[in-house]
Amino acid sequence: MTAVLCRAGKALPTILPMYIGQIIRSLREERGWSQEQLALEAGMAPSHVSRIERGERRLPNTRLEAIARALGTTPAAIYARSE
Repeated sequence: MTAVLCRAGKALPTILPMYIGQIIRSLREERGWSQEQLALEAGMAPSHVSRIERGERRLPNTRLEAIARALGTTPAAIYARSE
């Protein structure tokens, strides 16, 4: 895990995009969904889901929220799985 500094100068952990992608893939597979199904539910292109899962795309909060909602969870729960 790496860290970034917030405005107060405190280090906050960040999770590498590849690791978040692995968590999203795991949640998707637990549901028995294809990347196409997740993409449909989250309102994005299947190729985008593929790149997110492989860690090739940064994941803006709006996309993370859409994916989390589609998977029946929250962004906080996705981050919690990384700990």
